[in-house]
Amino acid sequence: ARRALARQYREAVVSTQSTGDTESGRTGAPRAARLARAMKQPPLLAGFSVHLLGDIKILPKEHFSQLLEQVGVNILPHSDFSQLSCKTQTPVQLLVDADVMDVKQVKKNHGQTPITAQWVMECIASYRVLPTD
Repeated sequence: ARRALARQYREAVVSTQSTGDTESGRTGAPRAARLARAMKQPPLLAGFSVHLLGDIKILPKEHFSQLLEQVGVNILPHSDFSQLSCKTQTPVQLLVDADVMDVKQVKKNHGQTPITAQWVMECIASYRVLPTD
């Protein structure tokens, strides 16, 4: 049974990496997510540590924070970003809502291109970590 589950998971992951069914919008992402959970795979964005910068309007901030935690994101407390970067073992990403903040200005002010709330939602929708460019 475990072998069959592993085969189904690999097939689902491969199907999410293709373009999907563009007419119906089906990508196979929900199936890949269920199979990953059944196989006790780490959450989709496990290992990401983020500092939420500014307002998040894509969802109410509380709901967005819960969603981030469910996909394995470690949300760091509000404090000086430069201090956070030095205290953690993993790189800290700034996370902004591109509809609220200018990504280029955030990069200029903090020396780092932030990831966006929209990118997180697209990763979840496709159940894969997408390029950030």
